[in-house]
Amino acid sequence: MTRTGVWKKEGGAFKKVLAVAKPSKGKSPRFYAPEDVKKPLAKKATDGPTKLRASITPGTVLILLAGHFKGKRVIFLKQLPSGLLLVT
Repeated sequence: MTRTGVWKKEGGAFKKVLAVAKPSKGKSPRFYAPEDVKKPLAKKATDGPTKLRASITPGTVLILLAGHFKGKRVIFLKQLPSGLLLVT
């Protein structure tokens, strides 16, 4: 038996070997197709910016937890309409 994608030299040229059908051994398939296909979950729409903690007010000192400036202290100025926080 030969495999697909194997090159074999015949004469002076290389030729691609084609796939050969394997005889059935009567074995059951390894994986069965699911009877019920799962539907993707519906996306929950967000109405406006994320709700901010009551303790975060303009002038509060915050510590950044991620990104290039991780661990740096910043002062909170305001929350933008997109939900991002504006800091110094």
